Order: sequence, then C-alpha cells, then structure tokens
Amino acid sequence: MGKAYSIQECNRLNSESMKKIILVLILACILGCERQDHQEKFFDFRQIYAFDLASIDSFWKDDTNIDTSYRMPAAFEYDSGFIDGIRLFAHDREIWVSVFQSQDIAIDAMQKLDETSTIVIEEGDSDVIDGIWWFSDSKPYNVVFVSKWNTIINVEIRYSKFETVADTLYNTANEISRKVDHFSD
Repeated sequence: MGKAYSIQECNRLNSESMKKIILVLILACILGCERQDHQEKFFDFRQIYAFDLASIDSFWKDDTNIDTSYRMPAAFEYDSGFIDGIRLFAHDREIWVSVFQSQDIAIDAMQKLDETSTIVIEEGDSDVIDGIWWFSDSKPYNVVFVSKWNTIINVEIRYSKFETVADTLYNTANEISRKVDHFSD
C-alpha cells in the first residue's frame, strides 16, 4: 500500500512542487525572451543580389576589378548551419556576406573562425557599429566582422594602418548591415 501523508506534509510537498514549477516557468520565460530578442529577423540569401555590394563607392577604388570567385573561409563554409555566402575581392579590399540558419549559428561560426584564424580577432566594444561585432588590426589585415541577424558581414582592407581605414571599415560594415536589415523578414 502507498504511504499516507498528513495534511501538513501534503501542503509542504505541494509548496515545494509549486516553487519548482514557478522556477522552471521563470527560466523558460527568461531563456525564451532572450532568444527572441537575439533573433528577430531572418535574411534570405536570395536577397543578396538586391543590394549590389560592388557599387559601394566609398569602399571600392575607382579602377577596381572585383573578383567574386573566392570561396568562403572553411570555418564558415563547412559549418552545418551555413546556407550560402558571397565574397568580393579586389586588390587589398574584401567584402563577405555569409548567411547561416540562425544568428546563434552565425556567432558560433564566427567563434570557430576566431579559434582557427592566424589573426587576432577582438570583440568590438563601442557603438560605432550597431549590434555584435569584432575586429582585427593584425598586420597586414584590418577587418571588421558584424553579426546582423543570421549573417556575418566581413569588411577588410589590407596593408594600411587600422587608424587610417577604420572609418571606411565601420561605415561600409554599417551600410551593408542596414541593407541586410532592410531585406530581412
């Protein structure tokens, strides 16, 4: 036969159970709200050609012949959450837009790139770029990476001092980020 509980024991057990249920609900709400704030929109890679990355006048030099045959970095391309990407290169300048299944996956891929890269990548800590971003001023690379929704945007200028190209990197990254935001659902 089952154990008999007194009314006081039942009340104590019910009180403990209610506390656990409330704690689980609070945690679920916190985690759910955090995830919702973290990923509000989704960028569909098919929209990438709607904004012509080759026409960013403030970034590309006048005599630039842009090569689009470059592949994405292995840390991105071989990630199971990677959807597609575009990489434009000319002389000492590059733009990548890499699209992933979610922002969390994009950020994880960026962390993998940081772990496997030969350059030092640091987290951006100012508001010159909206959102989560990183940079590298490791010679010869000057790079800004931005996580916008489910994308990673990379803007790079080589063989210059970071201080002399920082505004161009930030402005170009912000321009592409605004375009990604505009074409995201």
